[in-house]
Amino acid sequence: MKKILFLLALLTAFFFASCNDGSGSSSSDSFDTTDNEPVSTDTTSYDKPSSYDTTVSSISDLESALIDASSGDVIALADGTYSDVDLDISQDGVIIVAETSGSVFIEGTSAIELSGDDIILEGFTFQNGYPADTKGAIIISGNNNRVTNCKIDSFNDDDVDTSYKWVSFDNDATYGEVDHCTFTGKATEGALMVVWRDSTSAQYHHIYRNIFSDHQYVAAEDIDSDSNGWEAIRIGTSTYSQSDSYTTVEYNYFYDCNGEIEIISNKSGNNTYQYNTFESGSGLLTLRHGTDCTVDSNYFLIDNTSGGGIRVIDEGHTITNNYIEGAYSTSNSRGGICLSSSQSDPALSGYWEVSDVTVSNNTIINSKQSLHYGSSEKDNPPASATIENNLIRNNIDGDGDYDFVRVSTNDDGDDLNITDPTYSNNYFYGSSDLGFSPTPSGINLTEIDLTLNGNGQYYVTDTDLNVGAPELEKLDADSDVGCDF
Repeated sequence: MKKILFLLALLTAFFFASCNDGSGSSSSDSFDTTDNEPVSTDTTSYDKPSSYDTTVSSISDLESALIDASSGDVIALADGTYSDVDLDISQDGVIIVAETSGSVFIEGTSAIELSGDDIILEGFTFQNGYPADTKGAIIISGNNNRVTNCKIDSFNDDDVDTSYKWVSFDNDATYGEVDHCTFTGKATEGALMVVWRDSTSAQYHHIYRNIFSDHQYVAAEDIDSDSNGWEAIRIGTSTYSQSDSYTTVEYNYFYDCNGEIEIISNKSGNNTYQYNTFESGSGLLTLRHGTDCTVDSNYFLIDNTSGGGIRVIDEGHTITNNYIEGAYSTSNSRGGICLSSSQSDPALSGYWEVSDVTVSNNTIINSKQSLHYGSSEKDNPPASATIENNLIRNNIDGDGDYDFVRVSTNDDGDDLNITDPTYSNNYFYGSSDLGFSPTPSGINLTEIDLTLNGNGQYYVTDTDLNVGAPELEKLDADSDVGCDF
């Protein structure tokens, strides 16, 4: 049925394609995708060559060198400042590096596009200007291209009404990589990084070991739109949200990302989000549209009243081994882990039914809405979910007696509790009330011993209980993330 709805909706989707920056939907089957070829598991930094085939000192000389270059040639751009750069790298297999990483500055109205295949771009800093293309300062259009060890720092237009991205994987690009880069100080409308989709084909991009920081929303009264479209990362659009991208986002550090409710906006299927750290942000990792995504082993240290952990919409998702602490929001769309309500007849930009979702081995500490059922308060409750081996611990050191679960209601006042839940081996302790009744047999309101490790994470002392998240690496600015300058 969902496939039929998707195909019918796709025929009319272009009428509202502008919804692709903050609305959503999803589906389980992918259509016309290639075989599921895995994304590379290598997350090591780029081994920059110690010598270069050519060193050039102007953009025009770089363009001339590219014309004569062969695959594998290393071209270095001399240290210095280059303004109003409009560069299209179309030669396959070339390697473009800064003579000294971090000492090549791209300023003014500038953009670099990687339109060939098998290209590496390394060591550039974008500052004191803004992107020449609304899709970004860096546009990855070809296949197997890598952007590594680069920085984009406060590269903002004075006109915050204009929606500028900083980095785009263009529609037809596959197997792109963005790694060990630092993106800081974005303060204009538009998602920072976007994986675009205009077909149902798989993409297999890899986004890893980057820093996303100081992403600030400008108040709605100062711009023509609300905060929608201020994500740090968006993968897909509503129009093609029912197909699979197979993009992996891992080992990234998100700090002080306050653009909107969706720090990450997932709008396609079969994507993986793992080993990331989210700290002091006001949004959530949001599975907005698309199915069968994996959210595993992420660390959320929120400690504010506007952030949250993971927001789940649509079906087939797996939410495992995540650690979430300090989600103090009481918003109807936020919480530690939110299983959304759905609309009765959703458009592609709507809220599709939560079903067949697995929430297991997660730890939620000192959060006001540790689990939130029926978030966003639409028509219908989540349909089915397996809730197993989770730990919720509140009121540590008198930090607050909060219900473990918030069950929202729809406009008719109906509870939006999960229609068909399965509970097994969950331990919730430290609050007076579960949040609904009766207490399912798979929820134990019993204290178990916890250990606090060196990076501030609580975990269950007796690992044989198989409850909560394992010990995770908490990334920070001193970890192996971001550029090396």
